[in-house]
Amino acid sequence: MTDAIALQDEDGPKDGPQAHVFDAYGTLFDVHAAVRRHAEIMGPDAPGFSDLWRIKQLEYTWVTSLMGQYRDFSALTEDALDFCLARFPGVDSSLRADLLDAYHRLECFPEVPDVLTGLRQRGQGSPSSPTARRGCWKRRSRLPALAG
Repeated sequence: MTDAIALQDEDGPKDGPQAHVFDAYGTLFDVHAAVRRHAEIMGPDAPGFSDLWRIKQLEYTWVTSLMGQYRDFSALTEDALDFCLARFPGVDSSLRADLLDAYHRLECFPEVPDVLTGLRQRGQGSPSSPTARRGCWKRRSRLPALAG
């Protein structure tokens, strides 16, 4: 499954929300940013490639979930990328490693840092997700509000 990010109130119960929950990929992170970084090299297939990569990621998460066979999202992302590279022979498969690296360093949507910083400044939480707990946000994300 995809990561979700919860901004939790660390000081205990208060009036108002106890947590703000966001899906990370597609809501906070721009899932098409990885392909856009390499679009010039990929050529005219880049937009369709990016769309199909995202569709396959989601399909693979649904299928493995329905089958009760958990697989890490990063593995499903790689599988989806391999599917797309086979489906788009005009895209150089030597870009695989670069595309995966770009996906692990996705840019967030422009408004996200200000929104998350505003929530933190109002005392409405800090990041809590499987990814955040693994310490990946400082290394992988471009969200200063989460890396702080």
